[in-house]
Amino acid sequence: MTKWYSIEKAPNYKKWILIEWYDGYDGRIKYETDYLYSCVNWKNYVKRNNITKWCYIDGLLPKKGGE
Repeated sequence: MTKWYSIEKAPNYKKWILIEWYDGYDGRIKYETDYLYSCVNWKNYVKRNNITKWCYIDGLLPKKGGE
């Protein structure tokens, strides 16, 4: 099961994440992958990109051994 995080918790830098964001132009929820570098200010990034939640890409992949 994928663990989604609220925007209050910043992800670890230098890890791929999947973000859910609100597109104010067409009013839809959209998804996008991103890789954050250490120089990103998470709070500003969330606000600028209308992010609603996020998860690690690793959390979407099956565990070793089929778990």
